[in-house]
Amino acid sequence: MIQAGAKWVQKTAPGVISVGLGGDYIWRDRRSRERRARLMAGITTLDCPGPGARCLVRAEATQIFPLPGFDAYRGQMYRLDAHYRLRPGNWTAELKYRADYNDRDNLDTGEEFFSVSPERHGLDAGIEYDLTDQLSVEAGAGFRFSYYRTPHQLIVPEGRQTIRREDKRHTLSVGTTYRFSRRTSLSLDLDRIDNNSNIDRYSYDRHTVTASLAVGF
Repeated sequence: MIQAGAKWVQKTAPGVISVGLGGDYIWRDRRSRERRARLMAGITTLDCPGPGARCLVRAEATQIFPLPGFDAYRGQMYRLDAHYRLRPGNWTAELKYRADYNDRDNLDTGEEFFSVSPERHGLDAGIEYDLTDQLSVEAGAGFRFSYYRTPHQLIVPEGRQTIRREDKRHTLSVGTTYRFSRRTSLSLDLDRIDNNSNIDRYSYDRHTVTASLAVGF
């Protein structure tokens, strides 16, 4: 994935207000998958309880433009994030809530129907410790519940099954970040994801290693 964005920032009495535009380009196994256009708005305030505390609320509206072969994902995604961060000394503690609403075309093969329009609610907690001014280590855990509004219609050995898909996903992560400057950093993260679905084919246990380079302008 490649992401780019620009935003307008204004300081006000309650905090910092931002409004921006963004775009994503996504591919998988050298095959282009989709492009996205995003409209973002948020507010950050330092008037939160606790030492070095910060609160953030952000909303996004995204239009998805799929490439051939992924037409089922055409549509809109709406997202709401709420984020609380506490920073006592060299420690940082975070609590995040995210809600997603998808309105996609969905996939109808003629024999089976698959919904790709979930409603999701997720809660993540994390803790970070600064070993030096440049190097930090972190760990986190999270839970996400996904509900697909339109029932799946699947071919199973017993015949045709109509079922609303529900997923419960648990995550664990550890990682480290090295900051070259205030605007540039390199991160390495190890994640374990355990997804339990009421449809067996969507249950999985996955381990991921991610390297990220963040550059601000």
